[in-house]
Amino acid sequence: MEELLRVPIPEPRPGLLTGITKPSDVDARVREAFGFKDAEWVLAENLFNITLPDKEGDARSPRRQPTQRQHVSAKEPELRQYCEYFSRVLRTGFGPSKSLAATVFQETARPFLPFRLVAFQIETGSARSVEVEPLDSSELLGELERLNQTWLHARKDSPGSVYFQRIARLYDHRGKTPTIYIIKSDARRYWTRSMGLHDADKVAVDFTSWQAAAAARPSGKRGTRG
Repeated sequence: MEELLRVPIPEPRPGLLTGITKPSDVDARVREAFGFKDAEWVLAENLFNITLPDKEGDARSPRRQPTQRQHVSAKEPELRQYCEYFSRVLRTGFGPSKSLAATVFQETARPFLPFRLVAFQIETGSARSVEVEPLDSSELLGELERLNQTWLHARKDSPGSVYFQRIARLYDHRGKTPTIYIIKSDARRYWTRSMGLHDADKVAVDFTSWQAAAAARPSGKRGTRG
């Protein structure tokens, strides 16, 4: 009884159950009744569609499958949603004067690499949609190695390389545009909408800590970019 009493139940109202004919109607009605925000609903969907099936599953569970480069008529369905939710968080922090242009790097032919790479360019002006940039495997490996050298340069005293990181965030430039690079394994659990929210929060924390450090630095001293 005590456990049942802790289950949240929306306030009763006329018509709460009217018109429900299929399971998706129940989801929509629950979301409306509790007033869940989009980010909250994304976490709930991720729990039921990804986390719970993986808990009782094996290597074929959804979380462990590679991301889809093409699904029906859509390119990069998982990475597109990841980029959209990542960008949504940072746009809130940057304000209307800045926007993010997301780029998904995609191999042009098999075999696919075990890593996925996306870039978020911080620009001035209106936000662009997510773009897919095709590269052959050698070009993509070259881009990854360039980022690996950037990562090693920033961590001169740390052994290993960026390839040994489960998740790597790098801050660099594409041309003259400040860019955030995200490198992660090619598994769907790393590229969900909820992971986009989580990774963007991490980037926001990085920016906040750098601003605080810059404000505390004595005037006249200049820092170096890491």
